[in-house]
Amino acid sequence: MKQVLMCHPKYFNVKYDINPWMTSNINTVDNELAIQQWNTLYAYLKSCSFVNKVEPVEDCPDMVFTANAGFYFNPCNIILSNFKHIQRKQEEIVFQDWFLKNHYVVHKVSHFFEGQGDLLMDTDNVCYLGTGFRTDIKVQPEIENILQSYVHVLKLVDPRWYHLDTCFCPLPNGELLWYPNAFDETSQQLVRDIFSVTIDVSESDALQFACNSVCVLNNIFSPVISSKLSDKLKSLGYNHISVDLSEFLKSGGAARCLVMNL
Repeated sequence: MKQVLMCHPKYFNVKYDINPWMTSNINTVDNELAIQQWNTLYAYLKSCSFVNKVEPVEDCPDMVFTANAGFYFNPCNIILSNFKHIQRKQEEIVFQDWFLKNHYVVHKVSHFFEGQGDLLMDTDNVCYLGTGFRTDIKVQPEIENILQSYVHVLKLVDPRWYHLDTCFCPLPNGELLWYPNAFDETSQQLVRDIFSVTIDVSESDALQFACNSVCVLNNIFSPVISSKLSDKLKSLGYNHISVDLSEFLKSGGAARCLVMNL
């Protein structure tokens, strides 16, 4: 059974401004509603995967976004994140402690790297590294040395999609759900050369973080998206389920941000 890592949003709020989504949402989170929304996603994931939980820490309001904790690769290895912003540095210590206590081998990098927020793998085990805002392109050779495999670099150019997982979602059957305009032209061409089937989302769906979806088996759990896109996913044979994650969007995160694949 697939394993994931989540963190309860007990202390979640927008306490600082490190992306365009946060700028106008300082202290606007309805924490009770956020907990309800998180519990709904948690229940769905628990029905089809094993959900590990790390205890939240009061001084780490973004810790709920566990995808940023690191990158998992077999067998039981983690490349620990090296956050760009000082506001999130304490998370590194908390997550490292959890990984070590749960018998993972932890690898560290010297350049900025934000875990599964910026490093994603497709069904062929090909890795893609998002750079431009958070993760430093200089980390590429470090990651390749740890993984012992080549990593494609994709450059993000719109600060609203500051992490790769906000605009790029490899699907279980080999397709790609993505928002092309979040990338420079070279990266767009590279993606189209690699993926035989791409689902280009509209700007309106991209702004709802349609690409920030969690895929488990044949299930796709996404924020609330258009019926057109939902129907497209269902036509490809997926069980698509929308979850209202409006409180987390205030911080620039949604379903995929809340889940780290293990």
